[in-house]
Amino acid sequence: MLTKELREELAKQRTPLADAVTTQQIDQTSPSADPLTTLSIDWPQVIGALLAVVLPHSDDVLSNPAKLGTLLTVCAQLAQLEPVVRERATTLALQRSGEIPGWTLVRRDGSRYVEAQRIVELCLHCPLSNLQKLVTALAMQQGNVSERKYQELCESAGLATDSEAVRQTGAIVFLRRNSKS
Repeated sequence: MLTKELREELAKQRTPLADAVTTQQIDQTSPSADPLTTLSIDWPQVIGALLAVVLPHSDDVLSNPAKLGTLLTVCAQLAQLEPVVRERATTLALQRSGEIPGWTLVRRDGSRYVEAQRIVELCLHCPLSNLQKLVTALAMQQGNVSERKYQELCESAGLATDSEAVRQTGAIVFLRRNSKS
């Protein structure tokens, strides 16, 4: 949704994108705001303005931290709109026999599954001679577990945790949007 902060940030810039977005009178900062009101924005104008800013000056945008920040903010706002548009298009396609140009309405059957309680029953009724194979198969299907889950498993078995069993993945570097930027 287009937030007040985004409109203020874009207003600081005098670009066609800023003019297109800041002239909209939509404030999504209210908790009761309807996310569907973003569909009333002239999106072709906003997207056209975005492309006018980005494409001719992409080197400038990609090397300017302020412009990159603005572009990331706009992209995040557009990403929030996608599920709303996709849901509306799906509903319309269902009502009109799947006619959304460039898109195909697809039906996927739900997954088949076995409830956890049935697995517990399987373990409780497993012959002792097959228990090791069953536990091994369950562990291999489960795959890696978090440290917390490992500690819970050890506790439920009445065993101490082995500190050497816990591994750590590599760090991930990413950008997080500041709340007041």
